[in-house]
Amino acid sequence: MVDKVEYIPLTQTIGLDSLINKKLIAANNISRFIRKSEVIALSTLEGIDADIMEYVVQPNSLITKKPIKDLNFPKEAIIGGIIRGEQSIIAVGDTRIKSGDKVVVFSLLGGVKQTEKFFK
Repeated sequence: MVDKVEYIPLTQTIGLDSLINKKLIAANNISRFIRKSEVIALSTLEGIDADIMEYVVQPNSLITKKPIKDLNFPKEAIIGGIIRGEQSIIAVGDTRIKSGDKVVVFSLLGGVKQTEKFFK
């Protein structure tokens, strides 16, 4: 358990695999609550100003309209994978995302708002 956010980068240099910071957990939960799309999990990557978000795709979301390569998805973000029922899928250009899929997205902070538009 780490109380000071400033110590987080040090944990990696001394070989800790994970840490708990109450402030970051609270911030992630608040951020997930205020987002307009269906974010079911959110985590911030320290040191690189990036977020990992897990969305549940809603019917008629923009993300379902075309294959990934034709969506004009933000350059600051990448779809890391898709969970469809019991199946795990690596997202590639021809992949089509369907309603009900769980999608993991890695995004730099500059791409978060644009990414959310695809999942509304």
